[in-house]
Amino acid sequence: MRALLGEEPLFGFVDADSPFAGYLFEHGFDHQCLRRGWRDGVDAFSRTADIRRFLIDAYAEFDPDRRKALLRELFLQTGDWTHYEELRTLCSDEQWAEVVTTLEAEFEESYVRRLTDLYLREGRTEEVFETVIDAARNEPDDAFWRTAGDSGLTILSEYRADVSAHDPRTYFEVYKEHLEPFLAETTGRKHYRTVIEYLEEMRELGFEEEFEAFVVRLKEKHSNRPAFLDEIEELDVEGG
Repeated sequence: MRALLGEEPLFGFVDADSPFAGYLFEHGFDHQCLRRGWRDGVDAFSRTADIRRFLIDAYAEFDPDRRKALLRELFLQTGDWTHYEELRTLCSDEQWAEVVTTLEAEFEESYVRRLTDLYLREGRTEEVFETVIDAARNEPDDAFWRTAGDSGLTILSEYRADVSAHDPRTYFEVYKEHLEPFLAETTGRKHYRTVIEYLEEMRELGFEEEFEAFVVRLKEKHSNRPAFLDEIEELDVEGG
């Protein structure tokens, strides 16, 4: 019996020398049939990440298409980009283009962050830029950004190093659009230090004269906030 089942007894669930295994073989269930039935049975309960990972390996030779489908599902479930990259290695160029298209459709409605990261991984800089700017200028429809209480500055900051060089002028202007109302939202040194961090990022985009004029305007408009005036001194802006 063990010679028929192999040294690994049905992935550890059925002992090759058990009465159950003998019964199955007596009733015409051969080695491949048993394994197929076992995989299909576990597949029906494959919602957990661990079982999906297990099945992905089990399907490697048995059903390559199902293996790819499970990898896609596992990526969507966990957000772990290692599964995305593993799936890429299993696909032809044509298959991969189709996968990316379906993921794009999956993310564009409510997963802005994942959509942006997808574009980054695919080297689609213009789409990354447009997605970031659109997300910053509009009410966030992504659960992640809503939970973070995003003001538009969060996503600008996160992707600045990746795409601001695509159009630094627009990036600078969108920072400016958001920083003034963000500053006005509340008070306190912690808030002001966050404002300074965003201003420092904005400054790195260039346009020094415009940046300094903007900082001077902020200082004049909020001259009744001594803590803010104290914190902003570290920017060392001339004429301020």
